[in-house]
Amino acid sequence: MDGFEVCSAIRSEPANNNVAVIFHSASGHARSSPMSSDSGADAFLTYPVDSEHLISVIRGCIQRRLDTHGKKSDVAGKSFQAPQE
Repeated sequence: MDGFEVCSAIRSEPANNNVAVIFHSASGHARSSPMSSDSGADAFLTYPVDSEHLISVIRGCIQRRLDTHGKKSDVAGKSFQAPQE
């Protein structure tokens, strides 16, 4: 099972709606693959990854999840508080 198949399996389970999937690969070719967009990944990073860029991508994923579920927060402004269920 490759990463695309794992991502598709994660996305196929409704209980995993809040799970962000970020691909990290040495190959930029995989990013342009149709499987990449079809798998449902939130982001795709290639080596090397600058730590500030990685943090920005993670914050973006968290913010999209919060926005999708109607929870207000400013992750980009670093005032993020984990939603309480």
